[in-house]
Amino acid sequence: MTTKFDKLLWSQPKWLHYGVAVALALAFILFRQSLHGFLGDRSAFGLSLIPVAIAAYMGGFGPGIVCAVIGLSASTYLFASPHLTFSISDPYVSVQLAIFSTVSIFISLVAGRLRKSAFRNSRLVEQIDADRQQMDEVLTSVTDAFFCVDPQWNLIQFNPAFSELVRDTQGVALGRSLWEIFPARENTPVYQMLHRVMAHRVAEVLEAPRPNGDDWYQLRAFPTRFGLSVFIQDITERKAFDRRREKMLADERVARSVSEEAGRMKEEFLAILSHELRTPMTSLLGWANLLNRETVSPERLKEGLLSIEASAKTQAKMVEELLDLSRINAGKLRIEMEFLTLSDLVEDAVRTHRPAAAAKNISVRVQDESEGAMVRGDSGRLHQVFANLISNAVKFTPKGGRVEVCCYKEGSTMCFTVKDNGEGIAPEFLPHIFERFRQANSTYARRFGGLGLGLSIAKQLIELQGGTIEAMSEGVGHGSEFRVCMPVVPIKEQKLAMSSIGSSIFDLKGARVLVVEDDPSTRMLLRRLIEEHNGLVRTAEDAQEGLEAIPLFRPNVILSDVGLPNMDGCAFMCMVRKRDDRFKNVPAVALTAFARDEDRAMAADAGFNAFMTKPVNSSLLMKTLVDLALMPF
Repeated sequence: MTTKFDKLLWSQPKWLHYGVAVALALAFILFRQSLHGFLGDRSAFGLSLIPVAIAAYMGGFGPGIVCAVIGLSASTYLFASPHLTFSISDPYVSVQLAIFSTVSIFISLVAGRLRKSAFRNSRLVEQIDADRQQMDEVLTSVTDAFFCVDPQWNLIQFNPAFSELVRDTQGVALGRSLWEIFPARENTPVYQMLHRVMAHRVAEVLEAPRPNGDDWYQLRAFPTRFGLSVFIQDITERKAFDRRREKMLADERVARSVSEEAGRMKEEFLAILSHELRTPMTSLLGWANLLNRETVSPERLKEGLLSIEASAKTQAKMVEELLDLSRINAGKLRIEMEFLTLSDLVEDAVRTHRPAAAAKNISVRVQDESEGAMVRGDSGRLHQVFANLISNAVKFTPKGGRVEVCCYKEGSTMCFTVKDNGEGIAPEFLPHIFERFRQANSTYARRFGGLGLGLSIAKQLIELQGGTIEAMSEGVGHGSEFRVCMPVVPIKEQKLAMSSIGSSIFDLKGARVLVVEDDPSTRMLLRRLIEEHNGLVRTAEDAQEGLEAIPLFRPNVILSDVGLPNMDGCAFMCMVRKRDDRFKNVPAVALTAFARDEDRAMAADAGFNAFMTKPVNSSLLMKTLVDLALMPF
């Protein structure tokens, strides 16, 4: 076994080794000289081998030979018997010299080799110790758990991370069976993988969840000379990241699909819009050209006017749907809530569509079981929804079919249903029936017109008023049913509302109304409407004529178009408010084809008390004029 002293000797320079060899030889000569009287001449050469062996072991072959030469010389000249003469031919001298030389060379060679072997082994042991220490430091610093097992699955080495994993801070797990520490792992994928690596001596990697938890780990097993080495890495965060990435990719795919579907639907919608706008426009232009001819019979004139009116209503409906859609998207749709009974709105909506139903020989059956209950909502918007549902039922019901309209109370809700035995709705399309731009058949071969916005707008209008709407159908060819439900107003609030409802007859009672409108046909229509409701009318073609008429006519209400030539309606109203103190507070209604919220705000800033869009609802216009005519100014 190599000692620290041996290492110290071997690490000295060569010249020191030779000096030590000489010193050993001289020391032996002195020592031998002191014992000459006791030993005599017989051990002169034999004892000289001791310093030779020491010098060779300390310094190698060279120092051993130097020590042997010095010892041989000293033994020959100093310790030979006096009667002998130094001669190589002397048998005694020759034999001892030969033996001594041979043994010295042999001892020097053997000792030198032993020295080199011991030194090499010492360096190798040091390297092994350093490598082991470095490996221990690496394993200690590694955050992944590591352990080694022998072929009998006993733990022979592990790092602190593994100790923390198995909660073994004292190292008592060393020497125990791996399956004793992890009994739940037997006959699991981990168990099978480790046994495969141990049997086939081929490394494997496995990812698996921890028992009874959401954490994940990666297990890497490598065969070794002593058994098996295993690294355990916690990959919970990576798995969570992978799940988030997969979810993001899935969401992105869904979003892309939705975007592509929305783009496709918008393209189809634009194609349908173009078709639906061009169709009534063709009728309008065609009949206008025919009616411009000099020879037009009264029957043909009436037919043309009816066709022009129908085409204009169709276009107005489409424009109104587009405006409603824009207002809903912007969150600026105006809902004016009031107490009302659904039965009146339903009856009015049915009356509007009876002619279309009669033309197809469709029976429309109305059943009112509302018991006079009231709801709170916007009468105009609810009428729009009911009319749309009844119109669709008539449109999609074949000739000779039937449409059933029912209004009934169900618990604390009032329900309105429209049921038909017409086209029906396909099961795959039913969940999308209320989506905008959606139509069951959007191809050029579709049988019915429309923009596909009515049901979407109806759903949002009902929901804005606190109600619900749903569609039901047993499939294509089995008809469909739409149901609208609104919360019923409590009895106390109903009585209060009934007491506040007055007569629905609009009577202007001689009120003076100044109409400022540049379009002759619209101006004539407004005159007749006001005169039919007992109002006095003065008309003006532009703002200047209106300003001149005010002090002479002394109107109770001013009804003015906004889009006037030269001076628009807003500038006209500003002049009215500033020009004459007697009429600066006269009520005024703005009438315009511009229906944006910005236009409404601009009209209010100019001094208008009410804002109405074209085409105007005659009943709503008369109600507004009556209310304003009663205002003092």
